[in-house]
Amino acid sequence: MLVPQAFATAIQHHKSGRLSQAADLYRQILQQDPNHVDTLHMLGVLAHQTGRQDQAIELIGRAIAGNSQVPSFHNNLGNALLAAGSWEAAESSYRRAIERKRDYPEAYFNLGNALRHQGKPVEAAASYQHSLTLRPNHPETCLNLSIALQAQGKLQEAALACQRAIGAKPGLATAHCNLGNILAAQGQLDGALAAYSRALELKPDLIEAHYNQGLTLLNSGRAEE
Repeated sequence: MLVPQAFATAIQHHKSGRLSQAADLYRQILQQDPNHVDTLHMLGVLAHQTGRQDQAIELIGRAIAGNSQVPSFHNNLGNALLAAGSWEAAESSYRRAIERKRDYPEAYFNLGNALRHQGKPVEAAASYQHSLTLRPNHPETCLNLSIALQAQGKLQEAALACQRAIGAKPGLATAHCNLGNILAAQGQLDGALAAYSRALELKPDLIEAHYNQGLTLLNSGRAEE
């Protein structure tokens, strides 16, 4: 099979979740062309998706060495670095992605995550807000903006961002849980309990919601519950 055909087939497998078949084809392509940058990149993405971050970083790094101008290469290298706990390096990768593509909402979202992990909620919030100008009402971005605002003590703004996330995706359990956290911090304990209950209806194994629901019940004088 010619490389372009093999790569197209591998991508189809990858998108359909047939990861082992995709990986086999990617490796076959690299046997023919060890410097095929798109294949190096996608095999690295697959390694990231399956928890092998060192391999992902190495493969995507090789793709970037072959072509440093592709924004998604830098963004996905950032994802692998972030998953590996290399937050500053991830931030640098996301910034390189944005330098190459200014209207890249995913990269701004991911940059916000890297900044938040470094304890920079003001910068993280600005990055999330920039992402939302490009991709309005994206629920996970609204949720993470809410978390960054909450870290700054801006509870009312955080609640609005969280409600925006819920409005865009009512089934997002983590957004209901985070709204509960904000309401609890504001002393609105009944509202917090209702938010935790909704989160647990949507995702019964959400540990944070169980824990915070229990803590809120305790603070409400309902120790036995």
